Amino acid sequence: MNERTYILLAEPSAGEWVAFFLMVAVVIAVTGFAKVGRSFIGLSPQAVRRAVDITIGVVVSFAPVYCSSGLPLILFAAAIVIVGHTLLAKEAHGASLSAYALSIVVVTVLIWEHEPAVLSLSILVFAFGHTAANIVADTHKAQHIIVREGEPKSAESLLTLFLVSTATLVMGLARFGEEAGLKTPEVLVIALAVAIVATAWSALSSGRYAYLTIPLAVAFMLWFYIAASGYLVRQFTVGIGFAIVFAAISYQFRFLTVGGALATFVLASLIFGIGGWKWAVPIITFFILSSVLSRVGSQQKEVLASVFEKSSTRDQSQVWANGGVAGILVALSFLSPSPDYYWMYLGALAAVTADTWGTELGILSRKDPVFVTSFQPVARGTSGGVSVRGILAGLVGAAAIAVSAIQWVGDWLVLPMVIVAGILGSIADSVLGATVQAQYRCDVCTTTTERPTHCNMPATLIRGSRWLNNNAVNWMCGIVGAAVVWIALQFMEIR
Repeated sequence: MNERTYILLAEPSAGEWVAFFLMVAVVIAVTGFAKVGRSFIGLSPQAVRRAVDITIGVVVSFAPVYCSSGLPLILFAAAIVIVGHTLLAKEAHGASLSAYALSIVVVTVLIWEHEPAVLSLSILVFAFGHTAANIVADTHKAQHIIVREGEPKSAESLLTLFLVSTATLVMGLARFGEEAGLKTPEVLVIALAVAIVATAWSALSSGRYAYLTIPLAVAFMLWFYIAASGYLVRQFTVGIGFAIVFAAISYQFRFLTVGGALATFVLASLIFGIGGWKWAVPIITFFILSSVLSRVGSQQKEVLASVFEKSSTRDQSQVWANGGVAGILVALSFLSPSPDYYWMYLGALAAVTADTWGTELGILSRKDPVFVTSFQPVARGTSGGVSVRGILAGLVGAAAIAVSAIQWVGDWLVLPMVIVAGILGSIADSVLGATVQAQYRCDVCTTTTERPTHCNMPATLIRGSRWLNNNAVNWMCGIVGAAVVWIALQFMEIR
């Protein structure tokens, strides 16, 4: 495969155009046969979907063998969307196939000219692993549900995905390993590491999102393992082990739900695996201290439990909301190395830390908070409410993040910059909470709450937008913290 020169948008040869039309013809033929089978021998809609998913995966896996240009593959992805929205419109599979096609396009654009074998393996892992897991879920109706957030996932289906993904990766890497110089122990380690992450990602993904996120996650890890140096490979592998232990302990202490533990595992694998302790220590500082603070004054907080959208035991959406921006910045630092990403990372963490500490300690204040936009007293727990204790707690939280990175900071000017970013991010969170975040009133008990349901009944929206919940506001809080640092860096000589 290395003998061929791959160019993403090169003009396809006559043979490559033939390969493209054959790829499309195979998918249309399998889809047609599956639909006929559904009509005449009673195949289920799920069986049709599985047949199409596997066919696409196998066809795409052969693309690097017959094509030097990535253009036929991109056009093939467009053909998948057309097939999904025409032949499979009644099976409601069109949206999933669109996500599948998008994942193929993204991976092709990113790695076609570097490691096209990664494209083959990432799509095959999804096609075989995800499909096998779904077949187990469809046929056996497994009862051992271990992830209940989003789309319920059973232990049986996840174990199937892990085993099939591992086998697919071992066979694929064994063949590719001869060209990449991978030895058998390395093939086994990489296969197990990638399969573990793919399984965790599958547990966190549901519906059409699985078709997009799982291939991308597998492709990123494979690319990292192949492109990175030996030291980074070992670090990433150790990072996965560390992430497993960290997530398991956090779940044991009930800091996290099962979904939250899986999301933490994925995030910790990424951050520690790529960045090492320099990147891991600040987010560990945020997580541990914030989790401990959530238990402070638990009896007083219990009174306000029905007001807040989430509890102190974090689920996967809370983990992504607080750590998602940080995870994206770590990935960007690998794809496009720049010291700026680390300072922005600290700013994002300082912002979500200041917000979390301000909430956890601010609601314990003896005085009622004031509304951030009008400075009028409001009830405790009201979105957009601030207090002196909460602001001071946020300041200390942002400072804790800055201090946690002091060993790796080359310029002391970064520390006040990070603290200011944290405070401004926290203030932005409060302003958003006071203006556009969804607030509801329970029609049964008249409580104002962040929850769309209360007293087992739908609550009435009284302010903000339904789609802008607490998690969305936390995402924006982290983005503001990172943005403040980025703006400051434009005027400071810190590189």
